[in-house]
Amino acid sequence: MAGFAVMIENVDSSTVLGSQIPLNKLVAKVGTAQYEPEQFPGIIYRLTDPRAASLIFSSGKIFCTGTKSIEDARKAVSKVVEKVRKTGIKVPRSYIVARSKSWIRQRCFAAHARHQNRSFKVHRPPL
Repeated sequence: MAGFAVMIENVDSSTVLGSQIPLNKLVAKVGTAQYEPEQFPGIIYRLTDPRAASLIFSSGKIFCTGTKSIEDARKAVSKVVEKVRKTGIKVPRSYIVARSKSWIRQRCFAAHARHQNRSFKVHRPPL
């Protein structure tokens, strides 16, 4: 059986806070956030530890990308939620959904492993 390696390059995570976030108030209290509502409807907030970028929307949805593990994704989203709480915005208990972008590769490798010992017939239509 041929060996292969699966490498996780990026983990995306998201959470829904369940309450509206006043973006103007948040960006005024968080100095490092970028908010240009004419170009993009959310705040772009970058973290350095763990290294990640978060998109915060007024609906209460937060998307985080750029982490290398699920643990780092959880830390990043937790830091963003804590930052939102510290600005005085009431945030109910939230949950985090994490997924890996490598699922396509994993499925391809699994399909290859299932069919490795089978012979395939190639059908070529006549010209």
